[in-house]
Amino acid sequence: MTEPIDSSRTGDSSTAPSAAVVPLPENALGQVLDLFRELWPGKAHLEDSTTWAFGQGALGRAPLVCATDRISQKVVGVRGGIVWPLGGAGADPEARVIQLGGTGVARSHRRQGLFTSMTERFIASAEAEGFSLLFNVSVDAARAGYEKLGWQYIRGFRSHFLFPRPLRAARLVALRSSEASSIAVEAARTPHPAYPDVVGALLVREERLKHLHHTRYTEETFDWRFSGTRHCFAGNALIGFCPYMVRRRGPLREVVLGDLWPIDHDLKGLVRSVVDAEEPDLVTLWMSRSHPYRRSLVRLGFVPDPRKELNFGVRPLSAANPPTYLDPDSWACMPADIDTF
Repeated sequence: MTEPIDSSRTGDSSTAPSAAVVPLPENALGQVLDLFRELWPGKAHLEDSTTWAFGQGALGRAPLVCATDRISQKVVGVRGGIVWPLGGAGADPEARVIQLGGTGVARSHRRQGLFTSMTERFIASAEAEGFSLLFNVSVDAARAGYEKLGWQYIRGFRSHFLFPRPLRAARLVALRSSEASSIAVEAARTPHPAYPDVVGALLVREERLKHLHHTRYTEETFDWRFSGTRHCFAGNALIGFCPYMVRRRGPLREVVLGDLWPIDHDLKGLVRSVVDAEEPDLVTLWMSRSHPYRRSLVRLGFVPDPRKELNFGVRPLSAANPPTYLDPDSWACMPADIDTF
C-alpha cells in the first residue's frame, strides 16, 4: 500500500535495461533494506516491517523477484509478496493466495521497464507454483500499470473517520494535505495477547465472515500477523478484541483500527475501549462496502470519505477458483487484512 511512485511502472522504457530480473536470493534482505531506506528515508518501523514481509511467513515464502545491476550485482529493484491466509466466500481451503507489497525500483534504474518485468516474472512464478490469486492495495500512480498486467479493481473500499473530539475536526481537515512522511507510528506499549486469549472472539468472527473473503486466523497465522512492534490490542474475553496502531499526524493523535472482533455484537463497547485507552483526536479505518459491521459503525459516528476509494486490486491466476474474487460484495476487509498495517 505504501509502494513508492516509480516512473518505470508505466512499462515505458527509454533506455535498455541495465539490470537483470531474477529470483530474490534468500540472503538478500540487507540489500532490500538498503533499497527501501533510499526510497523511504526516515520511515518508522522499516526494518521490522521489511523483515516480517520478506521472511518466512506462516504459510511459506512467495516467489519473490528482484532486479540486480548487471555490473555490480546490487539489488536495484524488488517485487515483494506474502503468502496470505485468505479464506471464505466458498474458496477452496487449499487455495494459495499472495498479497503483493514491498515494491520499488532504485532511482538510478527507473524508466527501464523494471516494474513491469519484475511483475511479469512474479506472475509467471506464482502460476507455476499453483497460486490462485494475487491482491493488493496500490497507490494511484501504480494503478494503470497494474491494469495493463491484468489487475481488476474492486469497488467499494472506502476510508471511514470518527472524531472523538469533534471541535478539533477543522484542524484535522487542514492537516489532511500534509506529507505522508510526517506520519510517525508509535511502538506498542504492551505485547499482544496470546492466541488462547483471543480464540473465542476469532471463532465468532469466523462464523460471521465465513461467506466473505477475509484473513483467516489460526494460532500460527495469528502469532505471525501480529508480531510487529507497532501492534496494540484493546478489549478482553468478554467484549472481544481490537488490534490497532497509534500514530501521530502532526499534533494529532490518531488510532488506526486494524479489525474488530466483538463477542456479542458490542461494537460500541469495543471502539470505546480503544478511545478510552488512547484518547485519540481521530480514529480511522477502511472497510469494504459488504463488511457486515459497516452500517453499525456508521451509526456509531464513523463518516465515510466521499471523495476517494482505495485501489483494491485482484489478479486471478490460472488456478483461480472461485470467480467470487471479482465480486465486490464477497469481501470483508479492514486494515489488518493488508500488509502495511
